[in-house]
Amino acid sequence: AFICFFIQFILESLTKANYLVLGTDYKSYAVVYSCSNLTPLANFKFAWILTRQREPSTETIDVAKKILEENKISQAFLVDTLQKDCPKL
Repeated sequence: AFICFFIQFILESLTKANYLVLGTDYKSYAVVYSCSNLTPLANFKFAWILTRQREPSTETIDVAKKILEENKISQAFLVDTLQKDCPKL
């Protein structure tokens, strides 16, 4: 089951972004995807692996990447966001 929600942005060419939660276990990770048309010939595609842990386990990341793979979403441009020196919240 997909969970869909909308977030409003104040930009000239993009006024609404659609997000799909492709998968989550509700306690450690969520995989989110968005695709928005910029022009009739161009679009923006985004994918996020969101985790509750600053340094998630390899197993958690592997599960999330499998969800991207199952949905035929390229992982070619995924980059790690280092959270090492972030303040604790």
